[in-house]
Amino acid sequence: MAVRSSELFQIWGMRLSLVTSLIVVLLSWINGVRILDLVVRAGISFGVMYLLTVGILSLFERTSPPKPEMEQRSSDAGRDGGIDFSVGDDEL
Repeated sequence: MAVRSSELFQIWGMRLSLVTSLIVVLLSWINGVRILDLVVRAGISFGVMYLLTVGILSLFERTSPPKPEMEQRSSDAGRDGGIDFSVGDDEL
């Protein structure tokens, strides 16, 4: 599941980068910037945003605690290995 969520975050990072570059292009076009400058600004804004999102994703993956593995349950699976004080059972 971690692989699928990582791929999903990368896809959303790319979408966020595309939207950001489109906003930069739109605002630059409104301000009367030349076509060559628009292309350069779009490429730089996409690159910066994509590197930031991928970098943050990899940083979170490296620093996140490992997921607990499914432990082997004992034969007493109904009690979840705990003591049920509500019925007065204080022994395992």
